[in-house]
Amino acid sequence: VRVALVGQSAGAATATSTPGRFARVAIAGFRIPTLEDDGAVQVLLRDPLLVVASEGDGVISLLPKATGSFGPSPGIKATVDALPVAVARFSTARQLFDEIVAVSEIEAQEIGATSQRRAEELRTAFIAYEQTASAQSPADPLPCHISFLSSRTNDAMVDVLSPLLPVARALSVPVLDFDVYARTRDSDAVAADLVPAVVAWLSRVM
Repeated sequence: VRVALVGQSAGAATATSTPGRFARVAIAGFRIPTLEDDGAVQVLLRDPLLVVASEGDGVISLLPKATGSFGPSPGIKATVDALPVAVARFSTARQLFDEIVAVSEIEAQEIGATSQRRAEELRTAFIAYEQTASAQSPADPLPCHISFLSSRTNDAMVDVLSPLLPVARALSVPVLDFDVYARTRDSDAVAADLVPAVVAWLSRVM
């Protein structure tokens, strides 16, 4: 595999459904094209796969939701749980990065069987930011749907949309967590941990 597809939200579906051989990264959105179609599942799972999701995401939920702006959802966590393959799970991007470093150190010590097993386990990985599993406090909230995008883009969009957000909330118009991001402004903090982890993971599996 020499090419990676990295997508966020609807782009995550593109990353996981595009035909071909790729390393696939789905951020803030993951749905197997047709979970009932075993062929589609196997095509997806033959490639390295990293899924990133957050309990703080108010658009595409990590956990099951009976109702929401876009209807009921089984949640990304349940979708990952349904994959017919072992999944390496992490509660933060930093944990994934540290595991990759540990595998590299084991390889440097030429502990072949151990490093090979741990490296293979990383082929399908899942970062799930959860309040119960995270050391973060309510004062340091979990990433929202757009926290994974660049701060320059998000800040510009919030500046433009801020006057409209109260009206949108009053009318129950989905605002894709822009109202949440307007309070947290956490894109840079999220990227500081996530980008190195994704790059390190891609370096391992490609």
